[in-house]
Amino acid sequence: MVFTAQENPPRQPPADGFECKDGKFILFAVAGEYWDKLCKAVGLEKFSSYVDDIQAFGLEDYRPDPVETRRKQREAVSALTSIFLGKTRAEWMPILIKADTCVTPVNEIDELFEDPQIIARKMVVELDHPTLGKIKQVGIPFKMSDTQPEIRSMAPLTGQNTAEILAELGLL
Repeated sequence: MVFTAQENPPRQPPADGFECKDGKFILFAVAGEYWDKLCKAVGLEKFSSYVDDIQAFGLEDYRPDPVETRRKQREAVSALTSIFLGKTRAEWMPILIKADTCVTPVNEIDELFEDPQIIARKMVVELDHPTLGKIKQVGIPFKMSDTQPEIRSMAPLTGQNTAEILAELGLL
């Protein structure tokens, strides 16, 4: 679950979710170069390299001040929170995709079944339920190159196989 900045204390980049102007959310996992790309795409260049600036100068043994690092992280998250509230999710997505950031929309339930990635990975399958007809089920998340797993049937209804199981056990 993603929370607004008002509900949670600021979290630490490079992974976070942000609310947009329309109340919808976007999610980032922006380590390394993707953090820089995100900051540049939204006009926050001043934060673009704060995580890696010490390593860029070849001072790998330097240990940054954790209090100062946390302050900078809070400042960055606060700035991003404000910026993302300025546009809708639909307005932000093309900007962030074009900038090659590592971003995804957080789907609402009604959007889930239309998401191109969900469709391409067959993450929702339709099965016949014995009393409800066709229903949508979550697909199998892992895919294999030689053997494709599949959901063959719905779980049995309560008591549906009782007589058969008892007979197998010799109790009927």
